[in-house]
Order: sequence, then structure tokens, then C-alpha cells
Amino acid sequence: MTGVNFNTVIRVLLIEKLEDYGICGRNLDWFKDYLHNRTQSLSYDKDKLTHKLQVTCGVPQGSILGPLLFLIYVNDLFAASKILSPIMFADDTNLFYADRNIEKLFEIVNAELKNITEWFRANKLSLNVKKTKYLLFHSQTKKITTSLPKITMDSIEIQREYSTKFLGIILDESLSWKIQTENVNKKVSKGIGLLYSARPYLTKNLLTQMYYAFVHCHINYCNISWGSTHKSKVEPLHRKQKHAVRIINQRDRMTHTEPLFQNLKILNIFALNIFQTLCLMYKCREKQGPRIFHNVFTLKSHGKYSIRTSQKTVAEPISHRSYELFSFSHRGPRLWNKFVAKNNVLLNTASFYAFKKNLKVLLLKQKDFSTIY
Repeated sequence: MTGVNFNTVIRVLLIEKLEDYGICGRNLDWFKDYLHNRTQSLSYDKDKLTHKLQVTCGVPQGSILGPLLFLIYVNDLFAASKILSPIMFADDTNLFYADRNIEKLFEIVNAELKNITEWFRANKLSLNVKKTKYLLFHSQTKKITTSLPKITMDSIEIQREYSTKFLGIILDESLSWKIQTENVNKKVSKGIGLLYSARPYLTKNLLTQMYYAFVHCHINYCNISWGSTHKSKVEPLHRKQKHAVRIINQRDRMTHTEPLFQNLKILNIFALNIFQTLCLMYKCREKQGPRIFHNVFTLKSHGKYSIRTSQKTVAEPISHRSYELFSFSHRGPRLWNKFVAKNNVLLNTASFYAFKKNLKVLLLKQKDFSTIY
């Protein structure tokens, strides 16, 4: 994981890169004027200002164009290495590489990081190597017993981590989602505490809004990733959900919750995972989802790599390992064939909005997810 600084962007280089992307003439002059002759000062004692100082580098933060210009500036980072796979989000950059031979993996990564370092130097960007960490992903059954080689950048050793937060999701080395589900559990518990405290004073409608604000948001965020795991890992969150709907409906702990979920139109965590998976499947069919998934699925009738409205079922890949069953490429087709391929209302919906609406109605009526999940 690497972090670079918005404030170290060299404006001359930025203008050159804008030209390389085809921006010229008056448009380029506008950008030059936008970046030129900027100053900054510090406010203190309410209404006092320090002397203004000229800002000679960096992009204006807090503006609409600032993040865009920064992304343009670092967009060619991927060209620094033809081997490492980068995932970039704002000023965070993640580099990925896989190899079955661990010694070879470290050797190649170290060599490629030298190229990355040279790119940073050439673009005059500052890199906080001390905050840069690495994760070694491996299966739960494969334990790393040998001493590992060092990974260095600018002659500074990069420290190993065993879990890290990536876009709000905690990834661990074996992708077990254990730490992530525990983290969501803690957040949901706090939300339920707020619900319980507010129950004597708020109406059912307001309590429902509180549920979505302090409980559901944590269960819903990226559930398609961390929620696609063994049922036992998400069952504690399901129990907390049931506790929450009982609080909203002013019911005791012995009350059956299925009618309460239906009455509030709230999907439980199992239904929510299926909902998100099938929504992504629909987007893949319409070529609206991530491109990486466009050619993943195989039609049973043709064998072409796409999903068309005229076709119903999708070929389900053969799983050689149990953990593969939870991947989107395996789980998506299986759920699609069970819920959508047999339902003409879902299969022939004209819009994504209509598909989501009809799918939610179907899942709210589903009584048992134990054999599906």
C-alpha cells in the first residue's frame, strides 16, 4: 500500500501530461491560468491572516478539479511496471502480484518496486515508505513457515501486515473475512444500542430510519464481498438484525421476526447478499457492470461468453475447492439460475430499477435461506 501527496504535484509536468492527453489551445491555456499565481495564508485569532505565500506546486484541494488533475498526473503509474497490477484510488495505490514460488515472488516484486521508485522520482512525487505495507495472501490451509525475504523500497524495508483496510473493507491474509465481520458486528452493536435508547421516544417510522442510518448501512456496504462466506460467520449479524426489528416493532425477544422483516420491507443479511449478487449479475448481462466480469459467464445453450436477455440459464462452473463456491464467478450463476432464470418477471425486466424492485419483493417472500446460502 502506498500513499502519495497532492501537494507535491509539479505543475509544469502536469501541463505536459494534459497536452499528452490531447488538451491544447484555449483549453490548455485555461488550465495554465487556473494553476498559475495561487497563494495561501493561515487564519488565526478569528479574523487575522498571515502574509500570503506563493504556491508553486500541488493541485488545489477542496475543489472539483483538484482530485481530477491529481488522477491525471498519476494515471501513467501503471506504465512503470508491466508485471505488477495497480489499483489506484485518489492518493492511495495498491500493487498486486501472484506467484506460486514465494522466493520468486519476492524477487520480482523487489525488482519492480525499483521501477516504481524511479517513476516517483521522475514525477517528483513524495512517497511515504514508512506508511507503505505489504500483505501476503495465501489459503487458510497453507501456512507460511519459512523466513521471508525482505521487501524494500528506496533502501527502506517495507513492513508486513496481516490485515489491512481497503476501501472500508478489512482484508486478512487468507480472505476469511473474520476480522471484517467482527468489525461490522461491533458497529452494528453500537447502532442497536442507539435504537434501544431511542425506542421510548420515537415512532416506528423514525426508528426504521435510525436502523438504516446506524445498522443497515454497515451490513449493506460491500456485502457482496465479505457476506459471501460461510453462514456461521454472518449468523451473529443476522441475530442482531432480528434484535433490531424487534426493537423497532416494540416486540419482546421471543417474537418471530420473519413477519417483522416483511412488514418493514427490510432484507435480512442472507437475502441482502443474494440481492447484491443478482444485481451485479444483471449489470453483467447488460454490460453495465465491471468489465472484468463481462466475459466470465457461459451460456448453457451457446457457449458464447455473454448473458443475453433471450437466454435464461447460465453454466455453473465446476468447483474443485470449497472456497471457490463463495466467489462471484461460481455463486452468481448458481443464484441466477435459482431465482432469475425460472422467473419471467425478473428475466424480462426492462430496467435495472424494475429488476431491483421485483427482486426485493421476491426475496422478502423467501422463508428459508439455509439451503440456498
